[in-house]
Amino acid sequence: MLILALDTSSQNLGLALVKDGQLLAERSLVAGFKHSLTLLPQLEELLTVAGVDFSALEAFAVTTGPGSYTGIRIGLATAKSWAWQTDKPLYAFSSLALMLAPYRAMDAFFLPALDARSGRTFSCLYRGGQRLLPEANRYGQDLMADLKALFYLGRKSTPTLYLLGDGAPAIQAAYDQDPEAAQHFALEILDPSVASLRPYYLGLLAQEAADRGEKPSWQEAAANYCAPTQAERVRLEHLAQVQIRPAGLEDLDTIHQIERAVFSTPWSRKALTHQLSPENRDAKLFLIYLPQVGGQTEKAERVEDQTQSTEEILGYGGYYLHVDEAEILNIAILPDHRHQGLGQKLLAGLMADAKSQGAQRLTLEVRKSNEAARKLYANQGFLPCGERKNYYDKPREDALILEAQL
Repeated sequence: MLILALDTSSQNLGLALVKDGQLLAERSLVAGFKHSLTLLPQLEELLTVAGVDFSALEAFAVTTGPGSYTGIRIGLATAKSWAWQTDKPLYAFSSLALMLAPYRAMDAFFLPALDARSGRTFSCLYRGGQRLLPEANRYGQDLMADLKALFYLGRKSTPTLYLLGDGAPAIQAAYDQDPEAAQHFALEILDPSVASLRPYYLGLLAQEAADRGEKPSWQEAAANYCAPTQAERVRLEHLAQVQIRPAGLEDLDTIHQIERAVFSTPWSRKALTHQLSPENRDAKLFLIYLPQVGGQTEKAERVEDQTQSTEEILGYGGYYLHVDEAEILNIAILPDHRHQGLGQKLLAGLMADAKSQGAQRLTLEVRKSNEAARKLYANQGFLPCGERKNYYDKPREDALILEAQL
């Protein structure tokens, strides 16, 4: 099998052509994190040197991380597009597993590590191909604690752990600063660089998987960051600040505008007025919002006439209470704020409030085609319990009835 292997998980760009386990050509370029500029020219040179046409490739192999977030995305997106266009298998492996590949059959302790900056490393521990510590983004002192717990005092001998990768200096520094570590284990640096991420071994791992009969699709390959990306950290920080409060008649205009922005058949002002009326004690509506330090933000002004100038309204939801059973009326998140976990947080808040009001069961309707909403509800324990034919308009569609026990 002719395999093209690609690694972009570090500042080293690695490409290799491997046929039936034998290396045909290999390129490694340490040029910083410039993979978007160097990848395709290096590939062209590799194919030219090997005398191989791209159409002759039979499979692809790629690293999924951990490592550089941008590098991982570039490598994965490129390899997945190749595999999709050619309908060929895509073999995906951890960058730490790649680093270990030359030593995977040896009965010794290996600690592959990539530098994650600020005293942290992407690291794990293997012996004879078996992983003893999971891949994680750790501070040096945390890794020392994990290793000391694994290699307890009183063992017959003090094992030696062999360090691989550019995270080795950070781990060695943490080891030297820990007065107890040497009593538990010794360290020896084998290769303190990213040169150990040889793409040839990535192709070899793919060949071994192919020999076992594996034929993975490009759709199965997923990034392994071992830590939230910057965007994910911002999202989590944002979500932690979000709050939920009961809505009243003073919020009528805001909720009506959310309805019009989200739904093809929004509720009328008359219907919303009835739901928000103080006399209607069974309807419970809530706003989800982001508190502002002062004044409206640009985003907040997109929903006009907000009654609270210190709130950025993100959406609303509500339920109707029937003795010990509640029914979700609506969950609506403004388009600019979707895919941030807000719907999940709002639904969890509605469920908690309904339970506090004595509800034991919660039901709702959802379009059959609304996969995102169905996934949201499934994550909160909702299960199908029926259907309503032609329940929705614009377009006409059946509704699934879902229920959850509170």
